[in-house]
Amino acid sequence: MLWVNISNILKVDKFSGIARTEYELCSYAYQLYQQKYEIRFCTFDDCLGFIEIESQQLSEVLHNLKHDCVMKKKKIKFLPKLKRSTAKRWNTFKVHLGMVCNEFCDGDIIISVGQNLTSSEMIAFEKIKRKVDIHLRLLCHDLIPINYPEFFLSQNTRLFSKYIHQTFKVVDHFYCNSEFTKNELAEYQAKVDNKKTPMSVVTLGCDLHIKQVMNESSEQLKDMVNQPYVLFVSTIETRKNHDLIYQMYLKLLEQGVENLPRVYFVGRRGWKVEKLLHNLDHDSRIKDKIFILDNVSDSDLIQLYQHCWFTLYPSFIEGYGLPVAESLSLGKFCLSSNTGSLLEVGGSYIDYADPHHLEQWIERFKFLINHPDYITEKERKISNEYQPASWESCSKEILSSELLSCRKNES
Repeated sequence: MLWVNISNILKVDKFSGIARTEYELCSYAYQLYQQKYEIRFCTFDDCLGFIEIESQQLSEVLHNLKHDCVMKKKKIKFLPKLKRSTAKRWNTFKVHLGMVCNEFCDGDIIISVGQNLTSSEMIAFEKIKRKVDIHLRLLCHDLIPINYPEFFLSQNTRLFSKYIHQTFKVVDHFYCNSEFTKNELAEYQAKVDNKKTPMSVVTLGCDLHIKQVMNESSEQLKDMVNQPYVLFVSTIETRKNHDLIYQMYLKLLEQGVENLPRVYFVGRRGWKVEKLLHNLDHDSRIKDKIFILDNVSDSDLIQLYQHCWFTLYPSFIEGYGLPVAESLSLGKFCLSSNTGSLLEVGGSYIDYADPHHLEQWIERFKFLINHPDYITEKERKISNEYQPASWESCSKEILSSELLSCRKNES
């Protein structure tokens, strides 16, 4: 039996990259389930152990997420609230004794592409594997909290480190979203663990370019796209390096550069960037140049990509870099950092600069805005050669070997 383990989408309050990956894999696997393949879905509940997700329940979750109805007030709970506290303590005690409720059998394969740092999920897998011959495959999204802890709260780094160490005990095969992540994971495991778990790279999907523009542009959006602008899509947080763009624009204004386009920061306001956010809101020097756009729909985001001059992505470090893939999928050139996985994602289609060197970004940016023919030529190359990865191909890549042994149930 093939199981898809659900760690995130039953309880998300924001549709992050990890939740998106889990949603897409579950959607594809659910299609196979409807075609009578022997696939089942489970989740680890802190009060009950591993439980199977019934077809109707999963169908409703996938439908709500597809239509942007993230269930902030309807997170799935399998016991009434008054019973959960006692049940959770009792189940935690049972897990540590090795008594984990589950429906797994010898030979079952469990696929997990989500990430639950706060539950006993990995400890529970460890206890089950002592009794049942299951095979666990897990997608590693990155090791950034361990290797670059300066971008995270210390307690989150400790939590993530504990989680990764637990995965080394139970995972039989790691999928990684880039060669960069794979190398970092292999190096870290070699340093802290005697095992050498098999690993392979899968290319994450990018489907923004095939979505429909569902509604007519608002007057505000029409005004925004009717003048030159560049686009930076990301949550505003320290790691994404929005401050570099702010500092770059201050320098360019000091130099008297007159043809500066607007910059649209598209993303929610994050944490550890209070000073930057204050400057962006109150610095009169950039009040007509840098704008923050929050709660942007996919339809509006597509139009912002389509009409932008080019995109920016100065992130200090990435395990993948979806905004670069999105930019390319919509035919747009990007000026990106040259770190982490971004060189893999952008290839020869985009330009790069060191996120730690402001002057390098200033010089490259000035070159781009003064040489529009260069950008046009790059876009022509993207249009002629770039092939976006689909979520279906990503899901097939993850499930391929398992599908060979996952026969259809003809009964």
